[in-house]
Amino acid sequence: MRHLFQIALVALQCRDLLQGIKADQERRYKLPDTLAKLCQDYAHVALLSPKARCYRNSNKGNPTIAKSIVAAMRSLGVSDMPPAYETGRCDVLLKVLGKALTDKRYLIKTAIMESLSGSKVDIATLTRTCIGTSPAQPTAALYQRIAFLRSVAVSYSEANPTKKKKPSRPRPPVPEGQASDQPAQPDDFEKENVKDKEKDDGFWKAVDDQLAVYYIDSFTSADRQRLWDTKYQADVRLYGPVDNTLPITLMADLEVSKVVNPTHGASVSSRLKAELTTVDHTVLGNVGTAHTSSPLKTTSRAILQGVIQGVVPCMHTVFTGC
Repeated sequence: MRHLFQIALVALQCRDLLQGIKADQERRYKLPDTLAKLCQDYAHVALLSPKARCYRNSNKGNPTIAKSIVAAMRSLGVSDMPPAYETGRCDVLLKVLGKALTDKRYLIKTAIMESLSGSKVDIATLTRTCIGTSPAQPTAALYQRIAFLRSVAVSYSEANPTKKKKPSRPRPPVPEGQASDQPAQPDDFEKENVKDKEKDDGFWKAVDDQLAVYYIDSFTSADRQRLWDTKYQADVRLYGPVDNTLPITLMADLEVSKVVNPTHGASVSSRLKAELTTVDHTVLGNVGTAHTSSPLKTTSRAILQGVIQGVVPCMHTVFTGC
């Protein structure tokens, strides 16, 4: 009996030791560079989805956008993803995505707010500024969504006059004799930047509140489409006609065959082309002849755009259920 007790004690000690080693590995875990870059792309494109129902990372207790993006990445077989059972590493992934979402929201909001002052910026130019270097495509549906965001920005700015910001503190110079590769208090500036982004969330709350009204049960998809078109038409009247020299991607020209779930392929492809091309015609009919950009050149970009646009059936719920 004493011998069995000693064996059990040794087993428990070994278990605790292994758990400690695992916890230490998780604390030291860092996302591979390729996965970290993909997190930036997925976060940016998720926020540029014309089908998004919310923009903040959490909304009334529902799954966060970051968790939804992780689910999409797993479904698409993104490499180097930590297994779901490795909760410590998954938490690191969620933190990286959360920061990426904060950064991209800040970039999009800044572009929209800056378009309200000074010379008028048409919706095509503003959309491309919001897209930046992300894999998102300038579709007609995205024009409508950016027009909606700008309309909320106008109301929000009127209700919340911009306060004068403190002048940015200059970065202290590197003292003589100090190696140039030794940064002088870089963390202070990073922390200030992140705090500014996080506390300035009132705009996105206003956006989410407005979207919640649009997605009540009494609103049909046709009702919402009329709302998006109304916002778009008002934007064109206020900020000028769309710059037709900038190419626009028709949804029907996206390489749907490369992004649909193989088990749903044909029916989803035909239905989506009909549905999304209707949106294109609604907008482009009021714009005039628009130049069409070439289809996406890589499968990865097509997949990324397809997920966010709802082309992959199982992912449509993921990005519209927050």
